[in-house]
Amino acid sequence: MPINSNKMIFQRGYTLVEMGIVLVIIAILIGGLFKGKELIENSKLKTVMNDFEHITQAYYTYVQRTGVSPGLARDANENITSDTILSTDFFQDLIAEGLMVSDPTVATLRNSFDGVWSVSSGATTALELCSNALPGFVARGIDTKLDDGVPNTGQVVTRDSSNTTFVSDYTAAAATDNVFTVCKRL
Repeated sequence: MPINSNKMIFQRGYTLVEMGIVLVIIAILIGGLFKGKELIENSKLKTVMNDFEHITQAYYTYVQRTGVSPGLARDANENITSDTILSTDFFQDLIAEGLMVSDPTVATLRNSFDGVWSVSSGATTALELCSNALPGFVARGIDTKLDDGVPNTGQVVTRDSSNTTFVSDYTAAAATDNVFTVCKRL
């Protein structure tokens, strides 16, 4: 069979315009993913801030109703045995009083970053509500919204993940991948 040399075979490829459109679509999708992640992180931040406020209000309502602090150590007859506040009992008392909604069989309450809520006597013997495993930007956001924005002063303080050393600067803290413990004085 003779080969016809007059016929040209064209191979169709992508034009620069088509390639440009595909790249724009990919950029929009990637931008949407980053924006979506930012929205989720901001939502978690707002949840933790709301939890700080809600637990604080529940604490004061409990004290007003009962005349004692929630979480005080009690004997089998519910008589207060000491001034020691037990963190798990603190939340169980608030739940039992109907001031918080949670499964009463859960021993620890978790924040939206999978950290744990706790209460303890702080360095100044004041009762503190604490939440750990919080990223630096969350710690700064909570302190700025609920207090003075300075990590080692005021009603809201930020400590390292071991809850022992105060953070002195949010700029450095927010730039790291470390997690922090934020405590609010009750």
